[in-house]
Amino acid sequence: MGDLDISLRSVAALMPEDLAAAAFPGAHVAVRGWRESQVTTMERRMDELLDVVVDGTPVLAHFEWMERWTQDIPTRMYEYHTITMLGQLQQIAARRAEALAKRPPGDRTPIPWEHPLPIESAVAVLSGPTKKPLAAERGFRSSMRGSRFCGVRFRVIAVYQRSVEELLSMPGKLWAVFVPAARDTSTAGVKRAIRTLEQRSRTAMELGDLLATMGLVAESRGTLDAIQEMLMKAMEDKGYTPDTKFGRMFWEKGRNEGRNEGRNEGRNEGRKEGRKEGLGAVVHQFERKMARALTEKEREVLYARAAERGVEHLGDVVLDLDGPALTAWLVAPAA
Repeated sequence: MGDLDISLRSVAALMPEDLAAAAFPGAHVAVRGWRESQVTTMERRMDELLDVVVDGTPVLAHFEWMERWTQDIPTRMYEYHTITMLGQLQQIAARRAEALAKRPPGDRTPIPWEHPLPIESAVAVLSGPTKKPLAAERGFRSSMRGSRFCGVRFRVIAVYQRSVEELLSMPGKLWAVFVPAARDTSTAGVKRAIRTLEQRSRTAMELGDLLATMGLVAESRGTLDAIQEMLMKAMEDKGYTPDTKFGRMFWEKGRNEGRNEGRNEGRNEGRKEGRKEGLGAVVHQFERKMARALTEKEREVLYARAAERGVEHLGDVVLDLDGPALTAWLVAPAA
């Protein structure tokens, strides 16, 4: 999914309650924080892992973003689920061994057994089959058919099957960015989504992040030029020009598609800059985590490592490390 994947993961990290509410509709959900994914250490790509309490029960909520439904998604969800559970069991075993090692000689006091948290998974899909709608729940069976089910079941949030009204009625603001992918999307629907985000956003930066993400969703779905132009104008009206951080990402994409008519010289320069960099989303996330603008030398390091390791690697780095660690990563000879 490229920039869209990075964008979704980034804005979702700031709005965990919106994810949790969609994964457990109708339940009382309290978010306790993000969990480090054990999948990352095993060279797997896992999007979101939330520590939540659902109706009083602690749960790990695993969430994935998929641009299109494919037949291997159930297999991947099963793999992520299994590795996450194994990671919990390894951590529990390590803590138990440490507790046993610290007991005084001759102490036989039983150490209570620690149980792993249950895991509930959900996947949001931007596109997929239209003749036969996706079911709200899918699964991967590892047991023999006809016997008791063994495997993984997960919730499917097919945003392309939902109406504009359904997306805007979902809790929070995250789901409004998917209005350009709704089954009945229109310029009027996108206008409603923009107004909704303006009302619900807490800061101008948050609003800009959400509008830029909505623009990337529109671009990925190949929506009408009128919709994409509307989003670009909304960003411009709010002060998100090519010189801003997150807004530049969608702006660059729009310029790369060759919309030259009616553009002034400043926007042409923005297009040239976008072609040169192509890393607007990643640069923004580094700057946001580090709470400052990147120096020219640091930008050059990012470009070089993107060419060597790929943009997705940089996206993982910026999400996994804090500000000081990112500064150290940028000055390290090789990372």
